[in-house]
Amino acid sequence: MGNGAMNLWQQYSDKAEEAWAAAPEPGVGAVEGNAEPVQPKAAVGDDVEADFGAEGYFYSARITAIHEDGTADVFYPDDDETETHVPWSRIQTICKAAVGDDVEADFGAEGFHYSARVTAIHEDGTADVFYPDDDETETHVPWSRIRKI
Repeated sequence: MGNGAMNLWQQYSDKAEEAWAAAPEPGVGAVEGNAEPVQPKAAVGDDVEADFGAEGYFYSARITAIHEDGTADVFYPDDDETETHVPWSRIQTICKAAVGDDVEADFGAEGFHYSARVTAIHEDGTADVFYPDDDETETHVPWSRIRKI
């Protein structure tokens, strides 16, 4: 490829990146009352995988802050770099347990963990857990409220 083709590709790539960066996250920047706020997929301190620089490649990372605008700050330990205001669409939770695993889960986000079993794992970064002591199931529990035992 000659320099002219490379320059055209770089110009296209730069414009596509600008458009991607300017696109609002679902629920963020919408007309007031028309969208629910973006729910975080993880909590501060959670290990995740994140798409550094929106290049399409996911790397090991850790959430260091969660912002009200629907973004998070992410630390990449392999490169000792932090990226700020990363939209949740570029962050993936790491599956910490499998269906059938015994875990402890924070029922109702009250801060107390109880014996539970993972019954389903969802693409949105949550899991369903069954609490045998109370014979109850809680759906779409974020991994930040589940710990493996």
